[in-house]
Amino acid sequence: MTYLSACATQVGVTNEFAFYLVAIANAASAVGRFSAGWLADRVGSCYLPLMDSSKLMYIALRPQVHLMS
Repeated sequence: MTYLSACATQVGVTNEFAFYLVAIANAASAVGRFSAGWLADRVGSCYLPLMDSSKLMYIALRPQVHLMS
């Protein structure tokens, strides 16, 4: 997070937009924290890590499944 704007300018992002990247990342983090709490209330806190791990497995294995076909 500390070097986000500096790294963004190195890859070609303008200085005006790189300044806002930290704020955008923090806003996305806040949305994720609130939605995870809401989902835990609806589904149950025991099932939430199971759902997260299944999403991560899907994301991790998706490119390999495409190569197998």
